[in-house]
Amino acid sequence: MSPTRFFSSALCTSPLTVTLAIFPPSPTSYTGINNSGLMSGIYNSAAGTQAFLYDGSTFATLNNPYTSVTQTVAWGLNNIGEVAGYYFGALPTPLGNFISQHGFIFDGATFTGFDAPGAERTQAWDINDAGHVVGTYTDSLSHRHWFLYDGTTFSGLDLPYDPENVLITGINDADQLVGRYADANGTHGFVATPSSVTEPSTLAMLAMALGLLGWQTRRASTWRRRRSSRT
Repeated sequence: MSPTRFFSSALCTSPLTVTLAIFPPSPTSYTGINNSGLMSGIYNSAAGTQAFLYDGSTFATLNNPYTSVTQTVAWGLNNIGEVAGYYFGALPTPLGNFISQHGFIFDGATFTGFDAPGAERTQAWDINDAGHVVGTYTDSLSHRHWFLYDGTTFSGLDLPYDPENVLITGINDADQLVGRYADANGTHGFVATPSSVTEPSTLAMLAMALGLLGWQTRRASTWRRRRSSRT
């Protein structure tokens, strides 16, 4: 499958106002921002990597209630203020190492860890406003898989690419996914649309049809007014 390529002859730029916001006194990285300006991110501390939320004036560390945690990484943030990510714990695993990895959802008050069924490691990458999480897990044979999780049910994602070479980076409120994959020809972006979601091309055709219908209605109305004025 060949990727669709887009080219632009010009790049328009606009001035940016940049504000430094550092979780004192350590290195800070931001991973998400929602429509209200709430930001998610991570910072380093003596206890390891910590996840936080920042509303423009106040930093709040996400309190991970689980034991033996060495890293908590916030990755996805929705407009409700829910965070999705993953954390590491020092527990033995079937693969023979001592790092277990679990997904989590933080709803603003409660931090809830989860594991995909049969998972050796679980990572949550993004969360939409419906609370649907996209993520990846590794099974006991070191095979990588992608999933959707609605808080109750896990659904496997059947992508036409090698899951080992795929990274899904975002999910919208229609459960459409974006990401990238690598093959012998390089790295390519993709958009994946669940079968229950109207394809963008269909939406475009619908918009064109509605626009044509509106134009025909306005044209007929104008013709009737002109005809009435002549009689």
